[in-house]
Amino acid sequence: MEMSKVAVEAVVEVASDVTVHGMIAFATACVGYAAVSATRADAAAESSRAMMEMLTTGAVDGTSALVFPLMLSAMLLAMYFLFAYIGVFVALVAIGYAVAGLILFLHAAIVAAGWAPLMALASPLPIPPWPLPRGYVALGLALAAGWLGYGGWVLNNALAAGMVVLVVTLMRLPNLKIGYALLLGLVVFDVAWVFYSAPVFGDNVMVKVATSEAVNPARTVATSLSLPGRLLAYIPRKLPMINKLVVPYSDGRGYAMLGLGDLALPGVLLAFGLRMDRKLGKRVRPSLSLRTYFGCALAAYYAGLWLALVASRMMRHPQPALLYLVPATLAAISLRGLVAGELRALWQAKPLVAADGPPV
Repeated sequence: MEMSKVAVEAVVEVASDVTVHGMIAFATACVGYAAVSATRADAAAESSRAMMEMLTTGAVDGTSALVFPLMLSAMLLAMYFLFAYIGVFVALVAIGYAVAGLILFLHAAIVAAGWAPLMALASPLPIPPWPLPRGYVALGLALAAGWLGYGGWVLNNALAAGMVVLVVTLMRLPNLKIGYALLLGLVVFDVAWVFYSAPVFGDNVMVKVATSEAVNPARTVATSLSLPGRLLAYIPRKLPMINKLVVPYSDGRGYAMLGLGDLALPGVLLAFGLRMDRKLGKRVRPSLSLRTYFGCALAAYYAGLWLALVASRMMRHPQPALLYLVPATLAAISLRGLVAGELRALWQAKPLVAADGPPV
């Protein structure tokens, strides 16, 4: 009885929190659009050998699916123990990847919408092997400069969305069998570090790394140039890592956070579902219909994120969101495949680089 009362209170608390609604909506939209952007990269690969090679390199196989959680664990420990020494470097690398993801994001959005006044942004820079769109590069660099010079949660989330798009575009599942191996391994990784790292290391390693802040290189440069104090006051001394979405609580008591792994990794599965929708002839363009793998997986992601946040309120402890998101999305795609009689096709699908048909 007591547990059911706590559960009801947690549901009511989450349902009445405006911040939670905003975070869930933004996260779901970000994951869904990242999957769409990834399939647009498939279409671009049809006319670009360099893009084709890049996407093929990012395909996950059985070995990499098993090794990937171990690699993430090693990276997490390196960040935990060495952040004071490598924090600035990691922050700059993350910004670079985020800008690259934003270029993919903007290109997919503008080309798909056919906004003629903005198509000029796609005029390429002469940089082989990829003719980068100069307008997108300029906008991405402007956002990065704004992040370094000002910070703020809005710019953080814009760059974080770019990171998610990049990961989902480059990390590609060939079939559902590899998806199960990869994502269930990542659930074990997430649970182990969130629940069991504190007794060993004295800290929740996952939370510690997620909330770490690096020295702002822009502040260091500005100080060395002896800029006036009025200007220095606007440049933050520290920069949080671009490894999470952050949304301020409506009552001003801080920020709600969601790690980028909780967006990008389920997003890889959603992108697989969208490719299979095209391959199996369900839809040419993305659809939210529950008759499609993409629509089922996106709805399951939304529900899984709600469940993770309710569990966090119930336990009063950070939750490994993948523990809820991965079973929900895998079950949604698997059940849809079972009902449609296509589960074997999903399980044994051949690696896809570029699907047939027009761009989605």
